[in-house]
Amino acid sequence: MVDRDTVDYRDTGSFDDSSLQDVQTIKSAILHKQYGKDVRSALAQLPDSLIKLFGDTGGNSNAEVEEARGGFETLGLHEQAQNAGIDKVTVEVQNARTNSSSQTYQTLKERMDSQENDLNNSINDKLAQISAVPETFANLAALQSKYPTGKTGIFVTADNGHKYIWVNGSWTDSGVYQSVGVADKSIDPIKLKTTSVVNNKSGKTYNVLSGNKDLYILNEPISEAGIVNVTGKFSSGTVYLYLLKKHSDKFIVIEKSVITVTEGWQSIFTNFYAEGGGDEYIGVLGSVYYAYEGGAGFYNYSSADNTSTEFITNQLVANSDFSLFTTIENSKLADVIDKKTNELSSKIPINQFKNGIKDLSKYSVASANTTYIFNDPLKQGNIIVHIKSNKVQNANIYIVKKDNLRFTVLKKINIDLVVGENVIDMEYTSGGSGDEYIASTGVVAYAYKGGFGFYQISQGSTINNEGDVFNADDHTDVTTDFGVYPEYKSDLNKKIEKIYDDLDSITPKLLLTDYTMPKYSEIVDQVGFVGRWFDKTVNGVQTKTTINQGSEFYFKVKNTKTINVNFVLNSDLETPYFAYSIDGSAMTRQLITKSSLPAVTTDEHIVRVVIDGLNEHEDKWKGEKGVSFKNVTVDLGGTVTGVLPKNRKIMFFGDSITEGIRVLSMDANPNGNSATGAWPFIASEQLNSISYRVGFGASGVTTGGSGYVPPLLQNIDSMTASKTTPYYEPDIVVVNIGTNDGKSTSSNFITQFNTTLDRLSIKYSGTPIFVILPFNGAKRSEITTCVNSRSNIYLIDTVKWGVDTTDGVHPNQVGGITAGKKTAEYIISILGKNYFI
Repeated sequence: MVDRDTVDYRDTGSFDDSSLQDVQTIKSAILHKQYGKDVRSALAQLPDSLIKLFGDTGGNSNAEVEEARGGFETLGLHEQAQNAGIDKVTVEVQNARTNSSSQTYQTLKERMDSQENDLNNSINDKLAQISAVPETFANLAALQSKYPTGKTGIFVTADNGHKYIWVNGSWTDSGVYQSVGVADKSIDPIKLKTTSVVNNKSGKTYNVLSGNKDLYILNEPISEAGIVNVTGKFSSGTVYLYLLKKHSDKFIVIEKSVITVTEGWQSIFTNFYAEGGGDEYIGVLGSVYYAYEGGAGFYNYSSADNTSTEFITNQLVANSDFSLFTTIENSKLADVIDKKTNELSSKIPINQFKNGIKDLSKYSVASANTTYIFNDPLKQGNIIVHIKSNKVQNANIYIVKKDNLRFTVLKKINIDLVVGENVIDMEYTSGGSGDEYIASTGVVAYAYKGGFGFYQISQGSTINNEGDVFNADDHTDVTTDFGVYPEYKSDLNKKIEKIYDDLDSITPKLLLTDYTMPKYSEIVDQVGFVGRWFDKTVNGVQTKTTINQGSEFYFKVKNTKTINVNFVLNSDLETPYFAYSIDGSAMTRQLITKSSLPAVTTDEHIVRVVIDGLNEHEDKWKGEKGVSFKNVTVDLGGTVTGVLPKNRKIMFFGDSITEGIRVLSMDANPNGNSATGAWPFIASEQLNSISYRVGFGASGVTTGGSGYVPPLLQNIDSMTASKTTPYYEPDIVVVNIGTNDGKSTSSNFITQFNTTLDRLSIKYSGTPIFVILPFNGAKRSEITTCVNSRSNIYLIDTVKWGVDTTDGVHPNQVGGITAGKKTAEYIISILGKNYFI
């Protein structure tokens, strides 16, 4: 049974009466329109609509009605069926307006809008939980601990670099995480195309943990040249990695790296450089995983000291396999560089140190005076020998060829060695066959550790000439390290030297020391004075007086056989000495109480007098005690004419070392003191110059000295407590001070020394100033700080001079010669030889 359409007045829409509607439209309006005007409009059109219907169908009205019933008994039943379908749709629409939470919306549109908003909010919430930068954890266990029930996003573990996502209730490994960029130093060496991996162990299992006190040296020699990095499985903590060079049972530390590692596999950028000769090994001191079997074994050194420079062991533990393995970066590039270096070494004048350079300051023990062969075979090249001597001596340096324990002398150089470093060009080219060695006869400085031992000439064997063969005893089982190493001169340097030798052979040589006498100018006075002299009446006698060792005067005589240099005694302590030279002869000392000089011919002669020895403790500054010169007397008819040297004049400021204290002996009196034996006099001779000396014992920059002398600043402008220094124009100023300033703080010394240098720079403006670092290294850092900030002052470093002394501080005669020559050499390197001609 089909329900007919029922009355439901909910349609609020207006009835369209602008045109005649059909019967069905009119019926629907009558049943459903809410407002009466619409129902009445529909009723008004009903008759006209029926008439039109019957008129339109005409005789076929029954057929039309039959067709309208659509198989139903009556039109009413057909209409009832239609209404039932409409009601079904209405119910479905009603259900569609209700969501799963039983909330019903007024319209379907309202529900769809609400769902859209909910979906957008849900998407935004999910996006908010996703970060562009993944969260990182040390390992999977740490991730699981923090998010046991999962979290949206990408998470990376540092131990393997993998990314993890939460899928189906568990954390899932999604492979290696690839970031947008590559961080600096983040690429594992194993991944580089330019890396050579000889024995990649990363896929093997290592479960045994080593101790952390022993050194383990992998029995896997490095056979490729290049930058060596190390990969391995470590236990958390500090690890020492070594690049070692094997020599017999000794492993020498070439490079060391200290690293803090975490648990697990890691690649360590040690950046060691290996030559790849097959004698280099990797050592590890720290906890590393290994396996009992499957490897080449390792050398063990128990309870290793991580500061050691060598390890001696032949204890090989076979078969064990450490997880460590090396990666050689740019091994092919290293080959290319070596090849190009070898090609260029003969073209570029750069010498090489193929056996390394030694810090000779560390070699202080004196060897016996015998013949040693130093156990370090020579490489190919032109040999220059560096050797440290503990004393001034005559020695022989050799190149020898080894045949078991028999040695043949290939080259011999006899040379006078100075204290400290000596450099000898052997004029010999070694073949690099591994059987040529450096040897020496003499006393050589050495250290107890750090070397490969030595061979020593056997008792009864002798060496005299090249070609001699001698026997030697083997002492290569000790670690003695001699202060000797070779330098390899480039071929081009050798050719350049030959050109210079050829030029020297045809060019006259002029040495500054060829001039035995200064150039002079005559003056009107009887005597010409250099240094600090002042007028003083002593015991009623008018004199020229000085308180400074090294003060000089000059004169020439003619038509006389006798010369008397007359002094008036002006000292409270021992009698001073003077030194004289006639016509450029060597200086001769005598007491000032002996006035007569050796007899001469009646020809013209030039005499130079130097005040040579005073007691350091005379009351010089206040009492003006020193040496007082009266006059020069000659034979009747003889003449005395004053002269002054025209050579360059060097003004020296300093302490007792500059003054010349204890040059001849430990006595700090006229017997042990000598101005002509001190380094300023020697330096001046080497430079064809005259010295002007201002030196006082025990004085310094911040402290006064013996004889009531004030610090250096005051005695620049004063020559005694009551006398101002007359202006003098030197050509060079040299300062050697600081030995006696040990009690001064660094800041105080720097302040006062800067003030002193400021005064010298103003008083002697435009004059080259040289500052010498004290021979014993005192105030080295402070003096360097003061000088380095100035463009008009030159610093002379004395650290490698090896100056001999009488007492550990004051140079003796040999030390004075060394220091004087070295000073002159440096000044010539700055000003040139022609400056002094």
